[in-house]
Order: sequence, then structure tokens, then C-alpha cells
Amino acid sequence: MRLVRPNHRAFSVPDCIGAFADVARPIILRRYPVNRCIAATRIAIEVFNAFGVPAKPMTARFYAGNQLLYDLIGDKRPPTTAEVARLLARGAVGWKIGFDDDPMYTASGWNRHLVAFVDRRWIVDASADQAEKPWNHLVLPRVLVARLDQPIPVHGSTIRLGQPAGMFVEYRFEPKERSFRTAPDWELGHTARLTTSAIIDAMYDILRDREAA
Repeated sequence: MRLVRPNHRAFSVPDCIGAFADVARPIILRRYPVNRCIAATRIAIEVFNAFGVPAKPMTARFYAGNQLLYDLIGDKRPPTTAEVARLLARGAVGWKIGFDDDPMYTASGWNRHLVAFVDRRWIVDASADQAEKPWNHLVLPRVLVARLDQPIPVHGSTIRLGQPAGMFVEYRFEPKERSFRTAPDWELGHTARLTTSAIIDAMYDILRDREAA
């Protein structure tokens, strides 16, 4: 495992984030199911810290959909489960994580979404693709990256991001919500360490190659 010296930033923040987005998700998916946002975020934070880039967890509610869904509901809150069938019949496609009637939520699960807040300016979602539904034309990046206009999201603040093919993604931040810290996936166990090491090695190779080009 090749670590950058602590507090020494050998590569720029955008370069590190770009390299992470390029290589991290396939490595994470070798050992974790697609919907393990807590594990993916913990690994992302460890990776960025290894490169001297500050990162911390950020709780959010996540909502993604196609252009027709946005046209139908605008800036309103995500549709309830009871409204979904009507919207689907009109061609609207959406997916939400962390809302009270989230169909993915179970009593043993965690009904929120977790992302990394990097260098006080960037959101890095290392499991955004769990909302991808290609059969319904809902296609998202494996790792979603966004640069924020405000340095620290306040509780309840929202950002909406345009995506290719008319898709949109919305995050509603809840930085005060920290119950994920009691989840088993937040523990940096053997599997997480192996995954972190593999991502660091892959990123380092890419960054060095790009630097030499």
C-alpha cells in the first residue's frame, strides 16, 4: 500500500478527485454490494486522507430522475410511493434514498445516504450508481462529483445537479445526522482496508502517469 506522506499534498485536489472517480467504483464493487454507501464513503475518506486531502462524511437525502419527472413536479419534494405509479405511467422515472417512504428502507437498514465532503468544497458520492436504472433510462455516473458554491452545507440545504440526457440529481444535506457512525460498515475492518489500499495504488499509478505525460 503506497501512501503519500501525511500532510504532504503531492497532487492537486481536483486531480485526486478525478483519479478517484476514474478507478474507485469497480474496486469497491468487488467486495461490497452496490447500495453500501456508508462503506463506500468511509473508504473514500481514507483514500483522500492518504493523499493529504481533507475529507469527512456528510449525510444527505438523495433524489434522482429524468427530465419528464422534473417537468411534472418541478422543485417540489420527491413523489410519494402512492404517486409513483401515476408518474411512471406518464414516462417519468425517478429514484430516492433516505426519504420516509423509501421503498429500499427496512427496519434493519439506514434510511439516509452518505457522501464524502472533500476539501470543504466538493461532494464525492462513491455509490451514486445505486440509483441507476438503465432499463428506465435513468443513468448516473458510478462516482458523482460536484463542486459546491458554499463552503459548508447547512442542515436542510439542497443542491440540484444536471446530468447527461436530461437527468437530474438532488442532495438535501443533513450534517447533524451522524447515526451512521454506529453502523458496522463505518468500521475500518480488513475488507475496507484491502479496498482502500487497492484504490490508492490504482490512483497513484494514474496520477504519476498523467504527471509524466
